[in-house]
Amino acid sequence: MVSTKYFLFILAIVYCSAVFSQEDAPPTIIINNDTIVIEAIPMAEISDKAETVYKEIKSVSTEFSSFQDQKSIDSLFERGKNILLVEIKRIEKSKESMSNRELLDEEKEWKRIRKELDVWKDKFNNRSIIIDEQSKKVDLMLQKWTLTLDEAIKQEVPEQLMERIQTVLKDIKTINKEVKEKQDQIYLNQDNITEFILAVDDILITLEEESAYLMLTYLKMDSPAIWEASDTVSIFQIAKEQTNKYLTESSKNINSFINDSKNKALFHLFFFIFLIVLLYFLKRFLDTVEGEENSELANTKIVISNYFASALILALISMLWIYPIRPFIVNDILQFFIILSSLLLFPRIYGKKIIHLILGIIALLLLNQILILFGGKGLISRILLYAEIIFAGLILYYINKRASYHKSSNKISIWKILYYFTPIFILFLIIAFIGNTFGFVDLSIQLTNSVVHSIFTAIILVLITLLLNSIVTVLFETRFFLKSNIISDNKELMRNRITLFISITIIGFWINSILNSLGLSNQFWNWLAGLFESSWTIGTTTISLGTIISVILIIVITSVVVKLVRMLLEKELFPRIRLPRGVPGAISMVIRYTIVGFGFYFVLSASGIDLGKFGLIAGALGVGIGFGLQNIVFNFIAGLVLAFERPIQIGDVIEVGTLMGTVTSIGVRSSNVKTYDGSEVIVPNGNLISKEVINWTLSDRKKRRVIPVSVAYGSDPHKVLEILLGAANEHVNVLDTPAPWATFEGFGDSSLDFKIRFWAPLDVGMTTMSQVAMSIYDSLEKAGINIPFPQQDIYIKSIEKDYRDVTDQKFNAPGFDKKGPDKTKD
Repeated sequence: MVSTKYFLFILAIVYCSAVFSQEDAPPTIIINNDTIVIEAIPMAEISDKAETVYKEIKSVSTEFSSFQDQKSIDSLFERGKNILLVEIKRIEKSKESMSNRELLDEEKEWKRIRKELDVWKDKFNNRSIIIDEQSKKVDLMLQKWTLTLDEAIKQEVPEQLMERIQTVLKDIKTINKEVKEKQDQIYLNQDNITEFILAVDDILITLEEESAYLMLTYLKMDSPAIWEASDTVSIFQIAKEQTNKYLTESSKNINSFINDSKNKALFHLFFFIFLIVLLYFLKRFLDTVEGEENSELANTKIVISNYFASALILALISMLWIYPIRPFIVNDILQFFIILSSLLLFPRIYGKKIIHLILGIIALLLLNQILILFGGKGLISRILLYAEIIFAGLILYYINKRASYHKSSNKISIWKILYYFTPIFILFLIIAFIGNTFGFVDLSIQLTNSVVHSIFTAIILVLITLLLNSIVTVLFETRFFLKSNIISDNKELMRNRITLFISITIIGFWINSILNSLGLSNQFWNWLAGLFESSWTIGTTTISLGTIISVILIIVITSVVVKLVRMLLEKELFPRIRLPRGVPGAISMVIRYTIVGFGFYFVLSASGIDLGKFGLIAGALGVGIGFGLQNIVFNFIAGLVLAFERPIQIGDVIEVGTLMGTVTSIGVRSSNVKTYDGSEVIVPNGNLISKEVINWTLSDRKKRRVIPVSVAYGSDPHKVLEILLGAANEHVNVLDTPAPWATFEGFGDSSLDFKIRFWAPLDVGMTTMSQVAMSIYDSLEKAGINIPFPQQDIYIKSIEKDYRDVTDQKFNAPGFDKKGPDKTKD
């Protein structure tokens, strides 16, 4: 027991000594993810550091100078809260009596406010980041100079230096206090903005719910049948009050729109001027272009020649995108002026009869506005609704009858889509007519307004398509665009693709606008989003339609990007810069496979594959490579070697074993070689680096050709050499360097042997060789020099005596009868 007590006592003494002997760790602060140790400033550096501190304080004060609007913002917040409370009460009170048009107007206005609040939110977030960094910076200075003051007191520095330290510390504390106040103020602003955004979101949800509820009421009978409908004497008084209300609201909305759009108006004006200048120069260029006249070119000339009218129409149409949030009255006025301005172009393109259509559409627009003014569901309003239905039907019949509109040269156009949609619109009008007759007035108004809106939008989109296609057509003929190798080689294809894309995009906008007019846009997109989220479970794997579409889109986009990059590099960039042989191909291949690699990564991510488990897949793949994929990996690495070492390039003429031909492509695993008999051979890249390869065009595309020539004995060899050199030098394809070279090879059995050697381009070598040989033959024949054929002289000596001796020996042989052999002896 005693020993244990002594042990614990000794252990406590050791621990206490260790604790008391340990120096205090210096304080630290984190700024921009960097840990900074706070230490006292050496006394010798006080003056320099004090100057630095005042520069820092000045920079902080300058940063705060942009925050001087805080007080006005605080007052705006107080007024904004009161306004929000009033508006929420107003909407709750009047939402049930609002028409669909009024609900949409309210929704647009609150979306505009929501957008402004988002801007303020981002502004305060940025300010918060700035003030936090400044606060950390001031805290660092405060702690550092506090430590410096403590150290100065310990060292008993001179009084003047002590006063300097205290003064600096006092100024730092002052600016630190200001920073903290600004910081608290900005945090409060952020909280207020968040509160406002939540309130506005609640209002938007309320309006959307009311709009959706209003859609459901369209299927209910809301009025008596037409034969039971009646109007009171006060109907015109109601119409007058409705008109005054409409004009008051419209004036208010227009003023609000003008005040909110002042910043964009200047940009819009510059855009209009830019369009005038652009179309004017396109007109001047078009006047110099001569080509085969067709309907499309004629329309383009009409559009570009009327450059001011076209620029005006484009400037009016651009308001739809420059001012996306606008009241209905502004939208109605804009539609009216766009339709009216179409009279500047349409009659010159489609003939004067289209004026009737445009005037009819303008009359329909006015009739629609009158119906809005009368409002209600009385007899006069319903009669006006009948007139609007019949008028819209006549306009659709006129468009359907005019074949010149929808039988255009374009495969896809708004005229054609409008022509195909006409039966649907006619069905809507029939339902609207029946609904108005039997008391479904809201449904009738909604369907009629949808058809009218669709016709207006279709005409506007026809204008947009016509103008954009005309500009694209002329731009593709300008010298600036034709400087591009891609455009000059694929001008028609690219122009057709762009115009097709414009048409499809425009039609997409039109269909979306129809859904909006029917109030079904949100429902449609929500249904589409739900469809994409639908999934199927197979075993432990879950597959969703959205995932499949995402994967397909990524693959398509990757393929398109790879093709575009390849075209840009090989047709635009590389022909304009000088690079060593083979480098362009290597760069192109590396970039393309890098893009493919990223595409593969995105496909895996979109598929929901856990990339963290990819190490296991890579390990299993390594085992597979070790056993079964050796050749594939070998060929893949060989492809990389070919790309960077560049012994073979596309267009080279190579010889591998018995194979000879032109390299047409070099892939990552294999290359294609097209032989001279027209067949294409796929050669693994491994064969091109592991076997002996003859590259006839590695350094240049010239090859030496040899023609052997033999002449008869007795010919002048000097004359023959002269003829050979002359025939080679006179041919246009024979290169001057190296010069042709003729040699006397020696004495043959039947001839004097010569050879002519010359260099010619590889592509025309065989033809050149044949033509030079024919020229040599003609020159030799003209010079009287014979080309011999193999011959042999046989000299026969006398053989008469020898022949008689042999004959006598034969006849005198035993058993030989001179008349013939002795047949009795066998």
